[in-house]
Amino acid sequence: MLKHLSISNYVLIRSLDVDLNKGMTVIAGETGAGKSIILGAMSLLLGSRSDTKSLIDKSRKCIIEGTFDLKGNKNIRHFFTVNDIDYYDDCIIRREITPDGRSRAFVNDLPVKLNVLKDLTDNLIDVHSQHETLTLNSSGFRLEVLDSFAGNQKLISRYSEYFQKFQEQENHLMVLTDQQGQLKRDEDYHSFLYNELVNANISGIIQDELESELELLSNSGQIIQVVSEVEQCLDGSDNDLMSQLNNALHLLSTIARHHPQLADIESRIKSCSIELKDVANELGKMTGVFNTDPEKEQLIRDKLDEIYRLHQKHHTRTIEELLIIQDELKEKLDTSSSLDTQIEYSKKELIRLESELREMALELSGKRNSATPELENEINTMLPAVGLKNAVFKISVKQIKDDGLSKSGIDLIDFLFSANKGVPFQELERVASGGELSRLMLCIKSVLAKASGLPTIVFDEIDTGISGETANKVADIIKQMSKHRQVLVISHLPQMAAKGDDQFLVAKSEKNNISETLLKRLKPSERIIEIAKMLSGESPSESALNTAKELLEA
Repeated sequence: MLKHLSISNYVLIRSLDVDLNKGMTVIAGETGAGKSIILGAMSLLLGSRSDTKSLIDKSRKCIIEGTFDLKGNKNIRHFFTVNDIDYYDDCIIRREITPDGRSRAFVNDLPVKLNVLKDLTDNLIDVHSQHETLTLNSSGFRLEVLDSFAGNQKLISRYSEYFQKFQEQENHLMVLTDQQGQLKRDEDYHSFLYNELVNANISGIIQDELESELELLSNSGQIIQVVSEVEQCLDGSDNDLMSQLNNALHLLSTIARHHPQLADIESRIKSCSIELKDVANELGKMTGVFNTDPEKEQLIRDKLDEIYRLHQKHHTRTIEELLIIQDELKEKLDTSSSLDTQIEYSKKELIRLESELREMALELSGKRNSATPELENEINTMLPAVGLKNAVFKISVKQIKDDGLSKSGIDLIDFLFSANKGVPFQELERVASGGELSRLMLCIKSVLAKASGLPTIVFDEIDTGISGETANKVADIIKQMSKHRQVLVISHLPQMAAKGDDQFLVAKSEKNNISETLLKRLKPSERIIEIAKMLSGESPSESALNTAKELLEA
């Protein structure tokens, strides 16, 4: 239950701190005093979206904090374990809205995402407003009502988990099938490209060396001819360079002793003669190295032409890049055959999941059908108590056509209604008025409160449009609910206020042209006066005061 609520800097509330008790607490006040503001602040605490327009003082942040007593709520501990949040019997939930529009949520001082906060508060408080009657027309809400009454929560959770896996497997199979189709369409082309690269046998080839060898073979004839001619010039004829050098040495030897410089020149010419002789010998040996081989030359030229063609086709520049493409093509071809195995496994898994889903869906359907008569009976028993004496409520459970599976099973749920005896049942949204829907929703909420075990329920002006004995009976129903859980009621009816174990007055104060919403817990004597005002106006008569006393004592 909600033990304490603190609100600061929110709309017309500058600062509010209130302790809340068990049982039925009524929050009343004049229209426009700010009852909806308090509910708006509570909605923020429960995970609704924030808005900086809510801040009175734009320089300070808005803080809304609630303390919840979790003792005895065994189901809630699992939430704290799963979300790695420290558990305390007194759980503190806080929302902060900063002036720059950022919103933060905390559970026991640990920052949490908004969806985590909402998951927690969904197990703590149920807020029912007069506008919520629209959800009666929602198929999801109808299923939720029936499943909650039937106690299907665990089965629904398990079914939802499997249904998600089923959808993921369906999507996975679709992706695999699309991949397979694309690969099949490209398989012949990829196979041709792969075989072409394999047959080219380019692995181990160094392109630069092959090009150098081709260049040498292409020019070997000219090289041999030039080498031979140079050798002849150096040392291969009567008038070659070696002969002339030897003659020069002979001449110098006759005069070298006369001058040191001449001796030095003679020595240098001898060195040149030795080096030139060595060069001539080396050239002689090389003529045997450079051989023409037209057949080999053509083979290399053909191989390089093939490599150049492959480069052009695959937009590459090196052998290594071509080999990478070869490996990629092989992987695609291998993937095509492995996809067949994956698809076969995925189909079997899909069949298995569908079988288990269908089994769970049938179990869900059976429980829903079994619970339907009892739920109908409980609601129909309450309808006269809320002024719908001749109305009858009926639940239609039909299975989806063509054996379809939805995220909630195989059932389609309709709420049918007949407002008067002898009038055929029709869909709720077609025949029930707004007031009838509101009272029917109250009956449904009352029945579900027993089944859900939610510790706190908030009713926001659900008594709009009713009065007299009907209002009294509606108040009795809510009072009965409060015996097993905390009920907070925002109301303008004296019958409702009188049934409360506790009563607060929402009032608006104005000071220096600034409005502020205040919340005050009423003493027994103050409750008499406020209930009397509800009965007869701002200046209650003695008769109204006596009636207020009677209502409180009833």
